Amino acid sequence: VLFGYKMVLNYNSPSLSSFYGMMVPLKYMCWVELVLISIITPNASFLGHLCGILAGLCYLKKEAILSTLGIRASRIQRGNLRPPPPRTGFQQQHNRWRN
Repeated sequence: VLFGYKMVLNYNSPSLSSFYGMMVPLKYMCWVELVLISIITPNASFLGHLCGILAGLCYLKKEAILSTLGIRASRIQRGNLRPPPPRTGFQQQHNRWRN
């Protein structure tokens, strides 16, 4: 959860952070910390921390993910997941012939 929060909070940050004398963009710092924690503490859950980062990325990129799936985010925010009303024209005529 903390890695997800860190990803969301720092993704659009233009600032830099010092990591052992190297200047790293803050948006990539959680990836550096993931590698560092995996090296220092091999018993730590690498997969759990990685999933936290990926969950943060999914939250940030939800518009692109939902549009790929064909769902408009405005429908989800309103809580309206019903399909849109049927189209007029050819599709309506086609449905009439199928019934």
